[in-house]
Amino acid sequence: MKLTKYKLQKGFVVQRYPKKLVLFDSETSTMYTLNETARFIFDRIKKGLEKKKIIADLAKRYAIAESRARKDVEDIFTNFLKHKIVKRV
Repeated sequence: MKLTKYKLQKGFVVQRYPKKLVLFDSETSTMYTLNETARFIFDRIKKGLEKKKIIADLAKRYAIAESRARKDVEDIFTNFLKHKIVKRV
């Protein structure tokens, strides 16, 4: 089974705050504010981690069931793809 890899799109200006992350898409002049969970996932995508590892890390970090972490990661990946923050490679 081939794993789908994801990569952050280029062209975003990133501003970090203690519990959130603000992304500015310079091509569309759109700003996105990521909450702590989305920021956690964003940072792991940036490190090149696979989705399976991101799910495990999220479950451990927030002491939640892996099924809950999987749903959260899937939801955030869906939004990242929709807004072209990440792309499949």
